[in-house]
Order: sequence, then structure tokens, then C-alpha cells
Amino acid sequence: MITSNKEVNFVSAVIYVGSSTREIKTFLRSIHKVFDANFQNYEFICVNDNANSSLLQEIREFKEERKILALSIVNMAVSGYEESMVAGVDASIGDYVFEFDSACMDYDNSLIMKAYEKTAEGFDIVSVKTPKKGSSFMSKIFYSIYNRYSGTPYELATERFRVLSRRAVNRVEAFSKIIPYRKAVYAFSGVKSASLEYEPLSQNINIPEKNNHEKWNVASDAIILFTNIAYKISLLFSGLMASVMFGFGLYVVFVYFSQNKPVEGWAPLMGFMCLGFMAMFIVQAFVFKYLEMILRLEFKKQQYIVSSIERI
Repeated sequence: MITSNKEVNFVSAVIYVGSSTREIKTFLRSIHKVFDANFQNYEFICVNDNANSSLLQEIREFKEERKILALSIVNMAVSGYEESMVAGVDASIGDYVFEFDSACMDYDNSLIMKAYEKTAEGFDIVSVKTPKKGSSFMSKIFYSIYNRYSGTPYELATERFRVLSRRAVNRVEAFSKIIPYRKAVYAFSGVKSASLEYEPLSQNINIPEKNNHEKWNVASDAIILFTNIAYKISLLFSGLMASVMFGFGLYVVFVYFSQNKPVEGWAPLMGFMCLGFMAMFIVQAFVFKYLEMILRLEFKKQQYIVSSIERI
């Protein structure tokens, strides 16, 4: 009796296909080569986030080449990178899910199995990170701020792809109503995580960049929702203004008891105003704290809208 050395776990590959994606067929062939050699059962889920028709045609042509492959195209009704990847993961059924943030490979495809094998050591999430020196200047600033003020034990960085166990997927779904920034939610989910770092095969490979507007929105949401820096800044300014009002109040008291009064009744009026503004700034600090908690606990109900799912 001949036995197969392939993994029996069913795995899913969720691949983001956006308007800036290039040569999707080459990427699919590369990861299919790895999956076919190492797994008995697997599926590909391509998430169409406003990709052009030629890219979708390449996906269908790839399916014709690999007729036995289970492949689906999730067509998003409303575009958005984070929403698209969450929709793809929700559509997956694998025991392990590979999230490919970009259909561009600047790493050796053997790294795919290295990341999967890392899960055998008890890790539910394994991320493959780019070298810090290869990250953009703005990315370095964002991650330095996030890692300093988030309080999570796992530092975030620019990643190429990651592997999630089904337990991690279920934990993340139970953790939050929506997932505004997947990497942050993964870090806060409480499951055991690890990371691998690689050296790019070539510096000439251009990884498609996400829309700048979308990147800023995701970054600002992550800073507000998953760090306490906004609260600390608000508290700092409230404390500063309260201190100024307190100092001004001391000056008013000094003027009130001095011999030279600028205008009759000025000191009591200004003293009342100083106390009022000082109390307002102190209360404002507490309001900021409550708003911070509300933002963390109450997200919008609907994460994404899928137009259709095409199983080919």
C-alpha cells in the first residue's frame, strides 16, 4: 500500500487581487506548486477588490490549467483592502489559512512551507516579515508609534503573508464585531504567535502599494483603536490647560488682595472663570477616556459587502 507524505490538513490560500496587482497567474502557479507538492487538499480564494477584467481572466485561465483545483473568486461590492481580506478568510474552510497580502513574490516559495511548519511548534499565527531596512520611512514611523503605545507583547511590522490556524480565525471572530486592522486584532487575540524574517530575492521586484488614502485611514484607525496615544495626548493638553488656569487663578488671588486693583469686580469674575475652565479641562480628560473605551468596545455592525462569489 502506497502512502502519501503530504499533509492531511485542509489549507486555504486567500489572495488579495486589487487594481495594482500584476502577473497574478505567475503568482498562482508558484504557490500552487508548493501546495500541490505538500498538501492533499487545498483551495484558492482570490478576493477581487476592483481588479481589472484582464486579471480576472488570468485567474480563470489558471483554473483551466489546474482543473481539479478548488478555486473561488470573491467579488467585493465595496472596495477596501482590510475588508476584502476579512471577506476572503470568512469564505475559507481550511484548517489553516494562508493570507497573501500581495500577489507578488519577492521571497523563495519554500518560505511558505517554513511558515506552515512553524505552526507545528504550537503557534496559531505565523507571520513572514520583511527586513526593517526594507520598510518605507512612513511605515517605520507608524510601527514604532504603534508598538510603543499599543501594549501588545507582539511587535508589528511590514509583512508579506501569514498562516492562521482555524482556532486563531475563530478566536479573532469572537474577539471583535469587525476587524478594522487585522494584524492588530491578531496581536490582541491572545493566541500564540511567531514571525519569520526573510531577505528579498531581488531589490528590483516592485511590490504593489495600496492606495495612500486607504493606508492613512487604516493607520489612523489602528492608532486610535489599538493604542492609548490619543488618550495620552488629550490628557496632556487637558492637564496643561488646567495648570495654566490654576496659575492664572493664583494671579487673580494675588491681584484681589493687592492694593492696586485694575477694575472693581475684575478679580472675582476672573477667579470664577479660572475655576470653571479648570474644572472643564479636568472633566474633559475623563470624557476622552470614556470615548476611548467606547471606540474600543463598539464598532460598526457590518464589516464588508460581497457582491458575489464565483466558484470556478
